[in-house]
Amino acid sequence: MKKLINTLIVDDNPMIIEAYKSMFSYGDLEEYEINIDIASDCDSAIAKMKQALKKQPYQLFYFDMNLPPSSDGKFKSGEDLALYAKQNFPKAKVVILTLNNDNLSLHNILTKINPDGLLIKNDSNPADFIAGFKTILRNPPFYSSTVLKYLNTINILKDKQQFDGNDIKILMHLENGVMTKNLTKYINLSLSAIEKRKSNMRKLLGVKRGNDQELIKAAKEKGLI
Repeated sequence: MKKLINTLIVDDNPMIIEAYKSMFSYGDLEEYEINIDIASDCDSAIAKMKQALKKQPYQLFYFDMNLPPSSDGKFKSGEDLALYAKQNFPKAKVVILTLNNDNLSLHNILTKINPDGLLIKNDSNPADFIAGFKTILRNPPFYSSTVLKYLNTINILKDKQQFDGNDIKILMHLENGVMTKNLTKYINLSLSAIEKRKSNMRKLLGVKRGNDQELIKAAKEKGLI
């Protein structure tokens, strides 16, 4: 007997949705019966999820990150939808689909959502999509190649030089032009704690001059950002 997988794909690009739907026809998926619903914005996605809660819950979600916000302003992006799905469908698998492949975006997705799958759209091909589908259902998480490269870099630096998530955030926001005095708006640390971390990172990265540009340059050379 085939295992029913009720699936919701949310993306505001109809061609992208059709591409992902067509990928389910590739590979050996004979053990599954895949029922696909689609939504193109936050309003329709929430409506689909509320309806599913009353009838037959979803087992799998694919959310694009960049979506039109809901009319009431409560849901601003795919991130909000993913968090809603994780809260209301605790047994379901949540996958993020995104074009955003910069380190800050990947870090935020992994730390805030902790999805069962993270697929960069430019990495996607039918074979990887099907492999991801199987892994996500059986033994998550599944990450596409760009995400794995980012994680490998971070893990190497963590192991060798004891960088943590807040250090990465500091570097990323500095790279994006945020001044040190304003970092407390983005990171849950005091200004003194941030300054201490910056000083420690300079030592670890061998930065003798104290300005942020040199710190960012050294971090890039090490592949940290």
